[in-house]
Amino acid sequence: MQIEYERGISNPGNLYRMKKLMARAEAGETLNIGFLGGSITQGCLASAPELCYAYRVFQWWEKTFPQAKFHYINAGIGGTTSHFGTARAESDLLSHKPDFVIIEFSVNDESTEFFRETYEGLVRRVWQDENEPAVMLVHNVYYNNGGNAQIMHGQIARHYAEQYLSGGRCGADSKPRDYRG
Repeated sequence: MQIEYERGISNPGNLYRMKKLMARAEAGETLNIGFLGGSITQGCLASAPELCYAYRVFQWWEKTFPQAKFHYINAGIGGTTSHFGTARAESDLLSHKPDFVIIEFSVNDESTEFFRETYEGLVRRVWQDENEPAVMLVHNVYYNNGGNAQIMHGQIARHYAEQYLSGGRCGADSKPRDYRG
């Protein structure tokens, strides 16, 4: 099976904050890269901590912008939903002044109105933070049936014009495109 990475981009969103962030990285600034989610973000099924998706994204920043200094903030806690994520966003993530945040609760949230509301509250809280982080929303899928809350979460992403990626739309072996291209 071949992974088709470009199919994973469900919504390119408004790239203003991301472009600003990348310019800061190219200028060699110190930046905080943060992640908020459940067990997938925590890295619970990764064979080593440095193999979880969050740390791999962090390493991408380090490799792509060697002139910058990065700090890694992983606020993933297994079995949690956006409801709990909203309650701990300030203490576990925003207190560290992140410049970039990935939010991932699509597997643990259910595709219901309640979780659409809690997810919206979380995205709004991170988006409105005084540090103005670039935000990316990630929709992973449940390992045994491919399910997730992407329909509800996608509504929020489109409302806030956020970038979001869907792991459920990809297939295995293509290379990701360079962000500059």
